[in-house]
Amino acid sequence: MNNGAAAVFAGCIWSALLGFSNAAQAESNTLLKTDYEVTVSGITVLDIEYRLEMSPAGYQSRAEIETRGVATFFSDYRMKMKVSGSFGNGRATPAEFTSRRKKKDKTKELTLNWSSNGPSTSGGRSSKQIEAALTPASVDPLTAVFRAGTVSKGAPCQTTQRIYDGREVFDLGLTFVQEVKADGDWPGAYRGTAYECRLTYEPVAGKNAEKFREANEAPPSYTVWLAPVATNVSGGSLLVPVRAAGILDGLSFVAYASRAEIGGRPFNQHSKTGD
Repeated sequence: MNNGAAAVFAGCIWSALLGFSNAAQAESNTLLKTDYEVTVSGITVLDIEYRLEMSPAGYQSRAEIETRGVATFFSDYRMKMKVSGSFGNGRATPAEFTSRRKKKDKTKELTLNWSSNGPSTSGGRSSKQIEAALTPASVDPLTAVFRAGTVSKGAPCQTTQRIYDGREVFDLGLTFVQEVKADGDWPGAYRGTAYECRLTYEPVAGKNAEKFREANEAPPSYTVWLAPVATNVSGGSLLVPVRAAGILDGLSFVAYASRAEIGGRPFNQHSKTGD
């Protein structure tokens, strides 16, 4: 799995982590820990670790992606990201985002800083096309998790967000498909109700966007399953991704949550319908 594939899947996970902005205002120092395994043809090729800490004052989150097993022979890849930001008017606003990518013996680092005019970059990639594509509402991949709102504000999976990771600008959209039950046939740790949603990835500016326009193809889409986790917010819940599937670089992949804890307890103890 190459860098682009890793970035697409990471975007799938980050954008699917919905609903924390309002919850953070009601819960002090909430800590989410979620680990994911990505498999291709039954072989685990990627590990993803996500951590999020929230308080009424703001949030900090980080994510790490690393190739695993035989995949390291083809693409020894590691990426670390972190962001800090604040809450205002029920919305998450990033302050600083940093990213460090390492592939074999090459390491690239970048920093994004946000102001009222949007992001500025240090060590990243910029162009007239990228600058034109950015808006004040553009966010980094990790802050995108806050921008979708909570389940209590409407149906799940009804959002599109413009994301800038310092190299590419892309839109990620979620649409609702159906409600399902995760049972013993599902990989990973979660059992209970889940929302099946379609995620669409559309490159807007950067190298991937140039290739996308030349190919003149429809934006690729993936399937993600989000599990509702009850909170002490009146009528509210968090949506946490527990599974994803699709085609990347011509290969079928399945990703699943191998570990999920919120507030120091196993995920299913917080689920509205989990075991």
